[in-house]
Amino acid sequence: MRLIVLYNLLWSTLTFFLTSSCFVLAIPKPPLTEEILIKNHKNIDQKGWFEIRKSSLSTDKDEWEIPGSFCKPISSSPTNYLVSSEVGVSNNSNSLSSIICPIPSTDIKSPLDMTSPALSIVIKFLNKIEKEQQITCTLMETLFSTVVSGFTKQTFLGGLEKVDFGWQSISKTTEKSSLSVQCDLSSGIDLHSIKISYPQKITYDFTETDDIFQEFLDETDDTQGVSYTIVDAELGTIHEAAFGDHNIDLIAMLASTSKVPSAMLLMAIDEDPAINFSVSEEIQNYIPWEGVYEDRTTIQLLSNTSGIPGLESLTDYNLHLCQFQPFGSLQECGKLIYQNELKGTSPAGSVYDYGGSQWQLAGLVAEQATGKSWRQIVRHYLADPCALEVFEYGNMWSSLGAWDGTLDSLRGQQNPHIGGGAISNMRDYAKILISHLRGGWCGGNRILSIDGIKQLQINRTKEFRTNYGMGWRISYGSNKIPYLYWDPGAFGAVAWIDTLRGIGGYMAIDDYDTSSSSAAINLLLFEVIPLIESTIDRARAKSP
Repeated sequence: MRLIVLYNLLWSTLTFFLTSSCFVLAIPKPPLTEEILIKNHKNIDQKGWFEIRKSSLSTDKDEWEIPGSFCKPISSSPTNYLVSSEVGVSNNSNSLSSIICPIPSTDIKSPLDMTSPALSIVIKFLNKIEKEQQITCTLMETLFSTVVSGFTKQTFLGGLEKVDFGWQSISKTTEKSSLSVQCDLSSGIDLHSIKISYPQKITYDFTETDDIFQEFLDETDDTQGVSYTIVDAELGTIHEAAFGDHNIDLIAMLASTSKVPSAMLLMAIDEDPAINFSVSEEIQNYIPWEGVYEDRTTIQLLSNTSGIPGLESLTDYNLHLCQFQPFGSLQECGKLIYQNELKGTSPAGSVYDYGGSQWQLAGLVAEQATGKSWRQIVRHYLADPCALEVFEYGNMWSSLGAWDGTLDSLRGQQNPHIGGGAISNMRDYAKILISHLRGGWCGGNRILSIDGIKQLQINRTKEFRTNYGMGWRISYGSNKIPYLYWDPGAFGAVAWIDTLRGIGGYMAIDDYDTSSSSAAINLLLFEVIPLIESTIDRARAKSP
């Protein structure tokens, strides 16, 4: 069963579509009276139908809760396609049927007086069977048939249980756009009720966090500047600040904070129906030459479990050092890595060894599978759909001093360093983080499925007594559930997401001396992130 919800503030309607049944929630602009409802819903055959059901509707000044049984079929399909229980609506047929749910008289005050009121949509689902089932819903904002933003969420519903599912504080980008929700549901899940409200937007005060960064700069001579941003899954960017010699538009070399975007690109290729590629298959299926690492999978390359020695074995890299040179091509360097076994190589999947050649080899696999250069892959799967301004990969490792903070000074774009060669500004990386929090959506473009996002977050290294997914390091809460995913770089950049709270952030440091970066990374992990979490928790606890 497929459910779609459409909310249009311009026309003041909220519409739910089910593949097997459909109902419409109409919300005329206040003041809202029964006469306006009847006038606006000419499909209601008699006023008495509304009167009988009005008592079953729970409402107050700025909230409605509509039981499924309040909805009326309005399509030409026979009404027995819909089965109404006391609180829910279920469908026993594959035919399309529509039902309408009018809203009783109420008078919304302050929220609708705002330019862009926050909207809360909470749908209660009921699982009719004893087996646990999954619910996946996507909220989309459209303007003249063009999707401008998307947000996919997923949850599990236990047997014979109810669950509240939805979005607590959504703001549209423009008053003329519409919101819609599409849900993939099994036949064993019923719609129980829909709650619509206009909560006040939560505001956050990150003054304490700003003070920590300023104090850090005041007390150190090693770091001259720092900048950071915080993003929220529903609200987008909620804070950004720059200190010292930084500004908001600073372009920084990311070093290993490049790994999450690189892993995203390989997963996007995996999900591209036009490309015959799987991250689970051995890479020999995509590389046309014989090699010594044929039996490794892309998952193993991106989780540092391929058995190819990592960065701790740099002194033995020999030909593999091509990955740190700005000349040549990714294909040439990748072929050298593929065909020349490093000292200390282990069987695939037998060891965790961070970074190095395995990531460069993953870039070669991407080029061979797609027939595109790495730069074209970045542009096609990430930069263009996310509208990134400066996100690029290069190879500055042998000439760090040549970097002057501009795109023109970036070298090695024909042989980019896949595990540590990206550059970005703060707002571009914020878009990437929001895509992880919104189930793979970058604005109105889906760059990954929610399952693809979760693939990156799976802990693939527990047996090696470390916690790493694909690109993400993983931290667990006191309940032993993973919630913090972070990707630090040698120069002090760090990206992170907190899936428990639906927030994330990015910190930039541009002092390209690895001896001073660890202090800033430790500051973020052990002081700044915990403070941000407590700030978020306090503000949300005060929200009505």
